[in-house]
Amino acid sequence: MVDLLQALLKKDQHQRLGTTGKIKEHPFYGSIDWVKLEERTVTSPFMPMVCSFEDFSDSTGESSSFVSVPSEDDSNNTVLEGFSFLDPSGQE
Repeated sequence: MVDLLQALLKKDQHQRLGTTGKIKEHPFYGSIDWVKLEERTVTSPFMPMVCSFEDFSDSTGESSSFVSVPSEDDSNNTVLEGFSFLDPSGQE
């Protein structure tokens, strides 16, 4: 799994797995039948129990933490302080 993440996160886009078209050949995906997947005949290994498309609860029926919005005084907000989606080298 570490090898997969390293290959996906390579800085050089010409060496990065996923941009070279060889992601299907990585051993992590060895058990996937790509033909059946592309034909949409594969059954999902996990089916969440939801009532509708607007239902964001998890399989236990409790609201999932990813949909909660942190408050202004939440100390976890400092983790992404100064973060930007823009590449600093492209902001010249």
